[in-house]
Amino acid sequence: MLFRSDVARRPGDPFELRVEVQAGRVSAELDTDQADKRMLGSEHLVYNDLQRATLQALEGWLKRSHAIADLAPNHPAYLVNETSTVLGRHLYEVLFHGAIGEAFDTALDAARQAKTHLRVQLYVAEDDRGALASLPWEFLYHDGREGGESFFLARKTELMLNRCLPLRTGRTRLAPESAPLRLLVILALRGDETTNNNVGPKAVRDAIQQLDGPEYDVEGEGRPRPLDTDIVETWQLDKLNAALDKHPQVIHLVGHARTMNGNTTEIYLPNSDGNHAWQPADSVVSFLTGGKNAQHLPRLIFLQLRQSEDAAFADSFERLARSFIRENVPLVLAMQYPMPDKEAGDF
Repeated sequence: MLFRSDVARRPGDPFELRVEVQAGRVSAELDTDQADKRMLGSEHLVYNDLQRATLQALEGWLKRSHAIADLAPNHPAYLVNETSTVLGRHLYEVLFHGAIGEAFDTALDAARQAKTHLRVQLYVAEDDRGALASLPWEFLYHDGREGGESFFLARKTELMLNRCLPLRTGRTRLAPESAPLRLLVILALRGDETTNNNVGPKAVRDAIQQLDGPEYDVEGEGRPRPLDTDIVETWQLDKLNAALDKHPQVIHLVGHARTMNGNTTEIYLPNSDGNHAWQPADSVVSFLTGGKNAQHLPRLIFLQLRQSEDAAFADSFERLARSFIRENVPLVLAMQYPMPDKEAGDF
């Protein structure tokens, strides 16, 4: 899921539909170049105990799908392929029922007519009853009844689906001022994963080499490489500090997370001696962002979750993403579910 801070839309940006849950109501407001912001609809929030239990059951089953596939590779019938679609339809009904769904259709039609994209900004309070903020909104599914389109919002190329926190820090320029893009990759892996052909250090270096390529000339003039990459294979503070002194614009963290007591996230941090410790996620956030002004903060953080051996299906980087946003990192792409090795390497 892509998390971002709450920033004002500028002329020429994609159209924005703000969907906000507040005080037991859901509202939808559209911002375009063609007119002032306008309220498109408002509805009572309908989220009862049965809906909550249904969403939790569907998400729990979905989190286990990869593990089931690994345990029974020759029995695809064990998987229920419609799980994500049904989960997405239930999520859509929570926020986009009635006038809010009509507002979404109106906003999408307006963006298409203007030949631009539509950015859907979700504002769901973290302390809302029933933990609405922690639901997997990236699975939102528009069910095209009566012959309309059916699609996952996150997969629609003309849409951008964002989770937003109302910090109002101002819009940060995301594109680097000049090449190369400074990238820091942190591999907080368990011992047997360091030789993994998909996510180990060698695999990561090979993948970055394909993106980076050799230095090249254009009309006899030297051009810098597109990437300036540091790869830190363990949680070695001296190497991390040296890499952070270069003010990376993108940080990609690959590692393990676990949820303690239902609401506290910890991250597995190995050191160069082969030892490890589970550390509170907030300490990692402070280390990677502490003492930096807005100019030197990373502009994008990727949080890539590894599959844990103990199959702790409740683990995710979702809470960690929100912590980075509170520290004024503009964009965080966080995985709520671990990937199998092959897909993790491709990512």
